[in-house]
Amino acid sequence: MIPFLMQQYLKPPTRLTTATTPIGQRITFVVQLSGITKGATVSGIVVIQQLAPEPTCVRAFSVTPG
Repeated sequence: MIPFLMQQYLKPPTRLTTATTPIGQRITFVVQLSGITKGATVSGIVVIQQLAPEPTCVRAFSVTPG
């Protein structure tokens, strides 16, 4: 589902950068995003969860005009 949502929100040209320090606890992290997509400035977040022994998983992805 996440790849489908990302394709709906992000269209060329896109350039996103992440904050240097993720926010969160030991297994769940929020990473802030900023950049441009479809020629507009956007900001957003990615929520990542890492529960051993499972692989790292993107739990949420959001970008908004900004």
